[in-house]
Amino acid sequence: MIYFLILFFLFILFYLYDVLHITKGVRFFWLFSFALLVLVAGLRFKVGGDTFSYLNNYEYFPTFFEFASFDFENARYDFFWYVFCAICKLFSTSYFFMQFMHAFLINIAYFYFIKKYIKYKFLGVLLYFIFGFLYFNTEIMRESLAVAVFLFSLDAFYNKKWIRYFLFVTVAVLFHSSALILAICPFLYKIKLNKFFLVSIILIVFVSNVLWTIFNDYIAYFSHFLTIGDKVDSYLGNEMYESNINGVIRSLFTYFLIPFIFSVFAFYKTQKSFKEIPFLWFYIVLGVFTIFHQVLFSRLQNYLFFPFIAFVANLCYETSKDRQHKPIRLKNLRLVMLFILLFFGRYYLFFKLDVYEDSFIYERYFPYYSIISEETSPARASLEFYGD
Repeated sequence: MIYFLILFFLFILFYLYDVLHITKGVRFFWLFSFALLVLVAGLRFKVGGDTFSYLNNYEYFPTFFEFASFDFENARYDFFWYVFCAICKLFSTSYFFMQFMHAFLINIAYFYFIKKYIKYKFLGVLLYFIFGFLYFNTEIMRESLAVAVFLFSLDAFYNKKWIRYFLFVTVAVLFHSSALILAICPFLYKIKLNKFFLVSIILIVFVSNVLWTIFNDYIAYFSHFLTIGDKVDSYLGNEMYESNINGVIRSLFTYFLIPFIFSVFAFYKTQKSFKEIPFLWFYIVLGVFTIFHQVLFSRLQNYLFFPFIAFVANLCYETSKDRQHKPIRLKNLRLVMLFILLFFGRYYLFFKLDVYEDSFIYERYFPYYSIISEETSPARASLEFYGD
């Protein structure tokens, strides 16, 4: 129930402050929205699949006093994750203290990004809550820290300060090795929303099968030099992560086709240049390869999730400015339909059986429980040893 109340609340803020342009109280409700999402994420009790994994293993993470004897060479996670946990253990050995600090820090980065780069700020928060809040806060906790670091690097990226940008990327990699994918972004800096943008993506679609065959070998090889090597191997060699025809269609639809349609819409219906275009191009290209391996490439898309929602939010802003244009209502309706289709594409998996096939995936998150009551649901009992 709490998720729907927050959804309604954020929609009202979007309507009042972005659509009606009311200014009174905007700062208060911006900070209130931040605090609300931090509290919901930080005070959760056994909400999210990966949360169980971190909860079960947290007591074995070293303190600073144990760093000298800890075997980092064979460690499961990246170095800065252990540093972050060790800092938290200086104040409290409780996992839930670390969980709260994690929610606080990543949402500082996410709200900073939204305020700096999205013109419809409350729409940005609304899109984040709908499409990314549960995932970034309760599932990919290590990667979400890497994403947060990346978002602080964007000022350097847009100003072509590459040394500073790669320093941020290095920090992100030390939180999660998959952040190496961000090293490609500077080479995409000059990509604009033009015919090359559209044609190049279509060409990649046609040759994607050949490229996937090549990438498959190299990904498996290079992953062995990273802490995520075992994870990549499990993705590539596990039938559980292979998609049937329905999964392929959903991946094509959600991670490639809808973002591509957003870009086509922007190309033909606006005359504006969007700063997020290099990241949008990369996001869509990675979406092409989710057809071959949905889990692996959708994980890599995580780093570009916030530039993607910035693009679509700013696209909504640009189209809504054109109030003299007669088809404006039709254009807005098209955008709304794309959002609805994207929602169903992303949440379709919520109604599939979970890992141990005795509950549905949505039961990882519904109903919400907090550390205040420490209640949980019988459906989550099977997740107690998830990720061990």
